[in-house]
Order: sequence, then structure tokens, then C-alpha cells
Amino acid sequence: MIWQFMTGKKEQRQLQLIELLKEECYTVKELMGRLGVSRKTVLRDLTVLQEKGYAKKMTQWQLDWSNVTSFSELYRKILLENPTFKLFQQYLWSDGPQEIEYRKIKQLNNYLLTWNLSVNRRQGCLSGDVRLIFHLQLKFLRDFCQLEERALYCRLARHYEEQQLFYPKQELIPDKEMLLTFAADFSLPESIAELCFFDYLRHHIQACLAFYLCHEKYQTPLYKEIIRSLQIIEMEPMWELNPSKQVFILKLFDLFLGIQQGLPLAVFNQKWKTREVPAILFSFSKELKRSIPLLRNCRIDELALALNHILYSSYQVSLSLNPNLKTSLRIQEGYQAFLSSTERI
Repeated sequence: MIWQFMTGKKEQRQLQLIELLKEECYTVKELMGRLGVSRKTVLRDLTVLQEKGYAKKMTQWQLDWSNVTSFSELYRKILLENPTFKLFQQYLWSDGPQEIEYRKIKQLNNYLLTWNLSVNRRQGCLSGDVRLIFHLQLKFLRDFCQLEERALYCRLARHYEEQQLFYPKQELIPDKEMLLTFAADFSLPESIAELCFFDYLRHHIQACLAFYLCHEKYQTPLYKEIIRSLQIIEMEPMWELNPSKQVFILKLFDLFLGIQQGLPLAVFNQKWKTREVPAILFSFSKELKRSIPLLRNCRIDELALALNHILYSSYQVSLSLNPNLKTSLRIQEGYQAFLSSTERI
């Protein structure tokens, strides 16, 4: 999930703690090392979680599963208890208060900066790219309401019945029949069908593959930028050992499609765990930014982080598809050799 960035440091630490404790038990000293904070801070946060019935201490600290059924449920509870997140939720759905303390609005705006959004207090909503706001609304419904997709899209359709969505139209769907079929299947109005279609692609790999092949068939500018990027990254030696090339391409396609729609890289990167980015990916990111027009406005560090996420997840898919020990070792060696390469730095 991406919502922890709408809370303060204390809540973010608590979310980090429950993510660690969902896997195994820890001592306070071990948690200090994992979080990089003092013993006093860890104990204070653990005590808060204990008082709420979310964690308990046996010989070590662990989650108290008697009060929650899943990690996701606990994650949502902690967020929905946070006053700033509640305020964000109100403005996300155009139901924010007009009369409110300036410091609360300032704090929320500081959090929203990462998404290039801000609060419009007069109208009680968020200001910024409407495609991004629509994306966050869909993401919120998926994470907090757990609706089936048809109900999810219908709820958005009702929300926008009295509002017109104005956003720059782009030729991102070469075969309009795909969009028409999707809209008919979900009984969606034209005003939101395209944005719902892009959301659907992110959650259905076969639909995303069909859409990528459609771009390939029509040799669209977006497809050509994908091919040019693959030439720049030069991963062919790794692909010889790695059967997940198609996964990497689809995830890169998803990234480029999101950027083309106006979604900031932060939205893509925040859903992943933070990992150290190898130097070679910064090198590739610089060249991609220089060579691919779509990426001209991207920050190099954010682009490198996105590439790292895509590469790592593709690598994980390769391992899962190759349970054979010998093949797995070859894949790991190829992955590590690629990341440790200094040839392009």
C-alpha cells in the first residue's frame, strides 16, 4: 500500500513494526537495528500497539492475532485512526471541511507534495491532475472497501455523475474496440471508461499483455520507446538465463503507460519496499532520461528506483518459475553479475 506517506513519522514507524512482526517475533534490540531508532522510541511505539491490542510481549514481541484477522486489516486500522489520514480521506472524496485550522492544512499539504497535489479548502477537495486523483480514489476503494471490480467502478461512476472529468486526452489506445468492449462489459459511462480501463490493466496481467501486443501491432510511439529503452539497458546477456523477459517488459510498459497518463513516479515506487539501488541503474536512468522524450521530466533517482523494483520483481518471477536448483543458481548469478557490473558507470 502507499497510504503510510499520508501520516507522520510515528505512524509510519508503527506500520513498519507491524510489517516486521507479521513475519516473526523480535526483541527490542533487534527492532532497534531494523528501524534505526533508539530503544526508548521502539518501546514507546510497541507500548502504543500493545495498549490498542495490536501487539503483545511473550519472550519476544509479536502481533496479537486475537484482535485482528490479517495484516491488511491491522494496516487499515492504524491508518484510519490517524487524524491527518482521516482529513486526507475527506478531501480525496470532495467532502473536506472549509473551516479548519491552518496548521492541519499545512501538514496535509506537506504530505501531498510527494504526489504534486494540494488541498482546495474552499471547494473541499484536492487540487492537481484529475487522472492522479481518480487513480488514488480507485486505489483507496481497492485497499479499504475491498469491493469487487464491477462494484468498485460503479461507485466511481456514481461519484462522478454530477462532475465532469476534464483531463488531456491522449492517443494511448490504438484499438478503440478494446475500450468499447471494456466499457460495455462493466456498463461504464464514457467519461470514466478510459481511466477505469487503465486501472484494470494494472491488475490483470493477461489484459496488460493483450494491450501491449496491440501497441506492438500498431507500432505506436509508446511501443517504440519501450524497445529503445531495452536497447539502452542492454540486458540480453541476463535474458539468456532469465525466462522473465516478458514480465520485465510488461512492468516497464505499465510504468511508461502511467507516466504517459501523468502519474508521478512516486505513486509507482511507494507500493514497493525500499531497496538499495545498484550504481549501474543510475547510469542507465541518466541515459534513458536523455534519450527517451517521455522520461525527460523524471528525476534520475526515482527512475533508478523504479527500474530496480521492476528488475527485482522480474527476477523473483524467474526463480519461482524455475524450482530446479541448478537453473536457480544460474539465474541468481546472472542477476548479481548484471547488478554488480561497472562497465557503463
